[in-house]
Amino acid sequence: MMSLISIPAYLFKNTLQRWLENPASPLTKAVITFLFAVLALLIFGVFQHFESQITTQLKRDDLRIIKTQEQIYSGNAQRRLHNGTDESYIWKDYTESFNSFLQAPLLADTLRYKNIPLLSYDTPPPFAKIPQTEPGEPRPFIVFSKHPIKYGSDYIKIQETKIPAISLPYPPLLRAHYNSPAVAMVPSEIIEPLLERGFAQFQIILPKENTSTAELETLIKTHAHAEGRRIHVTSSVEVLNKLQEFLNNQKSARLIIGAVITAILSLTLGSLSLLEFRQEQYLFALLRSFGVRKSYLFIHYLLETATLTYSGLWLASYSITHFIPFMLQHYDIDPKAYSLLKSIAATPVAEDYKTLLTAITLGVIISSIPVVLGLRKQTGLFLP
Repeated sequence: MMSLISIPAYLFKNTLQRWLENPASPLTKAVITFLFAVLALLIFGVFQHFESQITTQLKRDDLRIIKTQEQIYSGNAQRRLHNGTDESYIWKDYTESFNSFLQAPLLADTLRYKNIPLLSYDTPPPFAKIPQTEPGEPRPFIVFSKHPIKYGSDYIKIQETKIPAISLPYPPLLRAHYNSPAVAMVPSEIIEPLLERGFAQFQIILPKENTSTAELETLIKTHAHAEGRRIHVTSSVEVLNKLQEFLNNQKSARLIIGAVITAILSLTLGSLSLLEFRQEQYLFALLRSFGVRKSYLFIHYLLETATLTYSGLWLASYSITHFIPFMLQHYDIDPKAYSLLKSIAATPVAEDYKTLLTAITLGVIISSIPVVLGLRKQTGLFLP
């Protein structure tokens, strides 16, 4: 029992004495790890900054939206108006919102705007925020515009007929679809005779967060093809795929950086370990002749090297998370650089710490190969 206590104590005392006599070796291990950890954390911080921006972009509704357009001609218009399937029920498990509306084959005028699209609604689209009416009351006519009339009073002129309308702000989902400064929306029963001549059906579909935009787009195209319909689908799938590819490339870059750190630490620490072992080989041989196991000496080396390298990692993390905020607080920084530095100064995510810890641990283990080879030699090769 005493040997289990005295041997580690002696090795610990000997290590401290060696550090005091020759501080260059332990400082080199800590400083090299510190420098590479700082560089890696800075790069990972930049990655995290762009990842947060990309993640925000991926969650933007206007990027996730799927828009479909289908032209219905007079031969099928009446059948589609009266016997068409409500597709919102088909896609309800995949979509956060499903908005469908019909565009009549003519334009309308309002108090401020001329020749704007004329849309019809049966069930008011959720994004439109159309005022609710009591049963039996006529449903309102709406003018959506970038600059609605202050008191909400407007009109819609269809051919030669003027009908009072409510002026409302342009919904973002609708505005993203039309380049027109305004659109008119009226109840479908009012312009049904016009729609029977033919119409264009538009759908604005917002997938659920757990639903892939690309997968839903494929399902929509497949469903339309099965029904023999020709629809034009527009989405930002290519942009989303490129953003996702960028995120995947950053993950690969993290692994490459970790591998580079492992390789450099292995070579550097391995060279230092070889020099230290040659300095201490007589002591190690003497301890082994007294019955000390090789595993004690090997574990002692691992603990010593791990302590120095992990100290360098901790110092690097502490420096970044404290020094950069100090700079931001006491110096004038360009607004663009400020946002980037603030992201870098934030506490690194667990995945980045895991990558660095793994890289450093592998470097420490690989660098111990010279020690393992040295400890395998017979003690008679060292002792006179």
